[in-house]
Amino acid sequence: MKILSIGIPIKQDNVTLANNIEEMDSLFNFELVIIHPRYFLPFQEVKNWENKTFNDESVSKWQELINKIQVESALLLENGGTIISLLTPSSTISSEYIYDRKKKTRTVSNYDWVPLREKYNSFFYNIAKGKGTELTIKNDSEFSPYLRMGETNWEAQFNTTRNLELNSHLFDKYQFNDHITPTEKILAINKANRVVGIQFLVEKGKLIFLPTSTHENYADIIIDCVNKVTKKQVRDPPSWISDYKYPEEEKLRKSMDELGTQLEDLSKKFQKIKKNYEEKSSIKRLLYEQGHELEDVVKDVFEEIGFTMTKKDDKDWFAKSGNKEAIVEVTGHEKDIDIKKLRQLINYHLEEEKTTGKFKHAIMVGNHFINEDPRKRKNAYTEKAIQQAAILSITLINTVDLFDIVCRIRKGDIDKKLVREKLLKSNGLYAFEDC
Repeated sequence: MKILSIGIPIKQDNVTLANNIEEMDSLFNFELVIIHPRYFLPFQEVKNWENKTFNDESVSKWQELINKIQVESALLLENGGTIISLLTPSSTISSEYIYDRKKKTRTVSNYDWVPLREKYNSFFYNIAKGKGTELTIKNDSEFSPYLRMGETNWEAQFNTTRNLELNSHLFDKYQFNDHITPTEKILAINKANRVVGIQFLVEKGKLIFLPTSTHENYADIIIDCVNKVTKKQVRDPPSWISDYKYPEEEKLRKSMDELGTQLEDLSKKFQKIKKNYEEKSSIKRLLYEQGHELEDVVKDVFEEIGFTMTKKDDKDWFAKSGNKEAIVEVTGHEKDIDIKKLRQLINYHLEEEKTTGKFKHAIMVGNHFINEDPRKRKNAYTEKAIQQAAILSITLINTVDLFDIVCRIRKGDIDKKLVREKLLKSNGLYAFEDC
């Protein structure tokens, strides 16, 4: 079987590798195509596409290539081929051009190759970003071993599959406006009952979307599943076959049942330890994240310390311990954090006093020099920021110290209550050594 892999490194003789669509052969030269949408267009990763300006010549060229691949994918499926795609978040790149003296926008998605559509919209509108480690197998399939692996995680989901239909103009036997719904088989769902793995029967072929995996040999495991998909079907055993026994059959069956139970128990233990590991490891994000991701991990850490965290308006967080409460502002910066970064927190501070008549305490959590190793970072806050914070009853703490504090709490070296009290009454720079 001839296989084309786009963006997935597979070391097998019958697999042709392509890093992106500019390097690949025509799809209909193969019986099976495996696609990683994150590396589909000629960039390192999807996350590098956003917020960049592309000239229209490049985007037009990629759109022309993807249109060609969309036609080829339809032909491959029409002739009984199989396409497997990992399910990753959808992403687009755009450029502006002038047509008939009007400004137009040309948009290309990493899912434009799919010969399905959501009514008259593009397929990628139906892919939603998400993230999770737990999934449930909805229907058994050749891919069940892959879906059962502890390393298989989902990072995108279908909003719905009910509105999907064939992009009819790509298939010779249909009219442009024909609405043909492909037969679907849901393979896996997440806790929100959203689809994270699915198989579509498209003409004689199969179009399959699978969640991602961190297993180092995940590509080979997919290939093994593919071999099961493409092997010839065998007859189901008749009902009377169970009456025929061979020596040691019962003994072997009993051993399999016992080992199966042990494997199930081990799998549950593994998932529990894995979940605990991931929850505990999340504090490392304090050392390199910024934006909403940093806000979320700071919230989790403050809750671990014992604060009750609530969201109010556009403020980052309010941290409460007993009858005391503080506004919490979170920021990540490639340099040190100066007085400008404090202004929004100061405004919140004064606004709260004006509204409630109370001068609430405030805490600034800053991740400074985010691109550098914490061991090599300079001071987190400028002298002016420290002086202003001391005057206005603002605690300044950096995420490196916060990381160390949580580690010391987990080891039992310091008391959570002491940390909370100190955060709620310190003025200026938080004296980490005094904990």
